[in-house]
Amino acid sequence: MKICLVKVIAITAALVFSAPAYADVKAGKLALEKSVCTGCHAVGTDGFGPNLTAIGRRYGGVVGAKERLTKKVKEGTRGTWGKYTMPPMGKSLISNENLSAILDYILSLK
Repeated sequence: MKICLVKVIAITAALVFSAPAYADVKAGKLALEKSVCTGCHAVGTDGFGPNLTAIGRRYGGVVGAKERLTKKVKEGTRGTWGKYTMPPMGKSLISNENLSAILDYILSLK
């Protein structure tokens, strides 16, 4: 009985602490759907830019990845994905808050 109670507590704690992360990912997915990003990127397939699942696989779990990707989106980049050029997306095209949520979503993709 004591072991079952410990398991219930552990599972409950895991759910409580993972719920905010799920909410962030869901918010990121919604922000992506409303953003200019989808003009070039898609989940699971290449568009004019690399597919977002591939980006998530490459950078997911990498220390400092979100900060590096934030810089790439804001300043633009060339050659990271071969032929693709990422033009700079200033604050007028995507807010810092939306960009952060979108990157959380992308980094969750596997």
